[in-house]
Amino acid sequence: SNRTIVVGHDAYGWLAKRYGFETVAIAGLNAAEPTPKAVNAAITAIRSRGVRVVFVEPQLNQAAGRRIARAAGAQVRVLDPLGDGDYFKLMERNLAELREAMAPAPAAPSKPTRKSK
Repeated sequence: SNRTIVVGHDAYGWLAKRYGFETVAIAGLNAAEPTPKAVNAAITAIRSRGVRVVFVEPQLNQAAGRRIARAAGAQVRVLDPLGDGDYFKLMERNLAELREAMAPAPAAPSKPTRKSK
């Protein structure tokens, strides 16, 4: 339902293009420390597009992604572009993370109605 993901760095452009979603990268392709402008852009994207997850990577510093998620009220999850050698397991884990992040938001519980006597 949500076609936008927020990621630590811009490593997922081809994947997004192939499968029809958009990425908002906190840092550029070089994964440098994000600028204040980039941090604000990520927070704005999360709030305006209803993004519920900020993806961080195990190989990079996760502090900025965690701060952004906290400021915007989002969860933090992991997408791993490198893995530990088992490519298929890596892709299955990443797919599970993407499915969870892009799934429809859970419905708010309905309020119980009072029965009149």
